[in-house]
Amino acid sequence: MSSTDSDHEPRHFGKTVLVVDDSAMVRSTVRSALISDGFDVCGEANNGREAIDLAERLSPDLIILDVSMPVMNGLQAAPHLRKVLPSPVNSVRPNGADHQWRSHPCSHRLTW
Repeated sequence: MSSTDSDHEPRHFGKTVLVVDDSAMVRSTVRSALISDGFDVCGEANNGREAIDLAERLSPDLIILDVSMPVMNGLQAAPHLRKVLPSPVNSVRPNGADHQWRSHPCSHRLTW
């Protein structure tokens, strides 16, 4: 195998990821990017409530969480997810939500 071939092969980290976003298109895009980088997307959720339920069942290594969602948003779900499992929670901030994000007490515990 040439070095050029190995540059295009996915890396196999064996890490599982839960993708949480109310947009099916965003979930699909994130899922494709993660899979192409060698991650295993173990589940997808439409909102924070579904994310908590799936995280309890699947125990992912990483959770990618949208901030703005119906039912339970990412800022509300993050503290519950941290209690369920110690997975890193990576939060994606929607446009125009800086004021909500910076003033939220959980913002310092999340990374994006």
